[in-house]
Amino acid sequence: EKDETAKYPWAIFKVECASSKGPESQVWYAIQGTNELYVNFRAVKSETIPIALQDKWVKFFKSAKVVVK
Repeated sequence: EKDETAKYPWAIFKVECASSKGPESQVWYAIQGTNELYVNFRAVKSETIPIALQDKWVKFFKSAKVVVK
């Protein structure tokens, strides 16, 4: 999901993968500030992101705000 028309454009996406060394999947949040890019993620040791955890972190990331002082 993304919003390129917001005052601070943002994108949320997930990466799900199995690995020979152990699985790790992630929910990523990137937001463009005035002069910088902020990136955060939540990772779990699982081949997929459980829906409840995905929904929780998407809601959390969407509540973020860029504060310029």
